Amino acid sequence: MQDQSFKKRLFAATCYIFGIPSLYIILSNLRKVKSLAFHAAQALSLWFFEILFLIVIRIFVFWLNNSYGLAVLKDYILGPFWFFMLFNVAVGILLMIKVKVRLAVLADLAEKMS
Repeated sequence: MQDQSFKKRLFAATCYIFGIPSLYIILSNLRKVKSLAFHAAQALSLWFFEILFLIVIRIFVFWLNNSYGLAVLKDYILGPFWFFMLFNVAVGILLMIKVKVRLAVLADLAEKMS
């Protein structure tokens, strides 16, 4: 039984780290497992908002570069990306050591989705 618990935690952690497993869980019969469905929905919404934020930053930097010639900011566009990746890995590690992870607003959204 402990082996099944480890597999569920590992699968939930990979949702946060890679994002694609959350789509697999939501689209397959694994969504019937409540904890997996919750973490898949939370990870998917986290990835969605992170990508949306990165797109907005990229558009803003592109606008600053073309309007004011601030080409210096182009070098720092990957900073938020690496921060988000480290955050996702940290959440995955917390799940692996049996810490319950509920991300403020995203947890409510994930409960509605799962």
